[in-house]
Amino acid sequence: ALPISDIDRAFRGEFKSYKKYFYHNTGHGLGVEVHESPWLKINSKDTLKKGSVFAIEPGIYIKGLGGIRIGDDFYIDGNGKIKRICE
Repeated sequence: ALPISDIDRAFRGEFKSYKKYFYHNTGHGLGVEVHESPWLKINSKDTLKKGSVFAIEPGIYIKGLGGIRIGDDFYIDGNGKIKRICE
């Protein structure tokens, strides 16, 4: 199992110079609903297991200027590795 907080921490690390502009969850689970648990956030106690499908959607929003949000969908393969859907 892969701790969700580790995934969130890794993405926040990539945007560390924009830390004050990154103020929402990193992503969420995908399933029956487009947005569902588990929520990928820094204080999550949840884990992702083999077969989990989820979206990573980091975004930076700068007041008065605008923002950008990039989204990709991923899953945990049979070996426990993160794979992007539609590579």
